[in-house]
Amino acid sequence: MTFYLSIDQIEELHALQLRHYGGSPGLRDRGGLESAIARPAMIRMNGQRLEMTSKELEDLTLTVARGELDAEALAIWFRQRISRED
Repeated sequence: MTFYLSIDQIEELHALQLRHYGGSPGLRDRGGLESAIARPAMIRMNGQRLEMTSKELEDLTLTVARGELDAEALAIWFRQRISRED
């Protein structure tokens, strides 16, 4: 069974992050959010694990933030590092 987060759950997580870290409230693109949450994202909840180093995660985060990696390339990056929990 695959688990998905709802828009309400995402918005609550966003509110928690804003309270903890600060930032701008609001939603820029509801359609983009709906599209993103249609993809399974909770790796552990779905019986999988993500194998990567902290450095790889840092590099990935910065690359995405700079707009240097499109959605398909990001999906490939994750598929290469996700495996089933045993």
